[in-house]
Amino acid sequence: RVPGAVVDDLHRAGELPDPRVGRNSRAAEWVAERSWVYRRAVDLDAAAAAGVAGLEFDGIDPGADVYWDGELLGSVRGLYHRLRLPLDASRRGEGRHKLALRVHPAPDSEPQVGRTERVRVHTPRLGYGWDFSPRLRHQGVWKSARLRLSRALLGDVTVRTRLDATPSGDKMSP
Repeated sequence: RVPGAVVDDLHRAGELPDPRVGRNSRAAEWVAERSWVYRRAVDLDAAAAAGVAGLEFDGIDPGADVYWDGELLGSVRGLYHRLRLPLDASRRGEGRHKLALRVHPAPDSEPQVGRTERVRVHTPRLGYGWDFSPRLRHQGVWKSARLRLSRALLGDVTVRTRLDATPSGDKMSP
């Protein structure tokens, strides 16, 4: 599922016992040491070739490589980084396409506060095992993902204001 987590997907598929019951989390510790692939078929009609198109990912933990029809489009590292990938017209012809994300293995890190000097990864540390929490490192597409097709696409928009201090009664400059 997207948004979701690899461990939850494996549990739903019957590959893992519920990691939130008893000591079942131990049966899931190996999951974070591997890469996982999310695949989806994408059907496009003739209208998709007009205008502009892009794939957008708001959060993939800990990162991923993105493939379209078997070709690497781009990568993202770090769960708090968004990824925007343009799809040029040659990649969005009519028919069925294959989207695939290779989610990276979860990096090693220190679990508890007190060893902060050893932390090299900006990620929530709770999943790395605390005295009250099992070691269950997160992986997956944890925020929204989408294909955008339009005549034009705007990226991030920033609004800036400026105040010109003028004496009362004078006209403000535009």
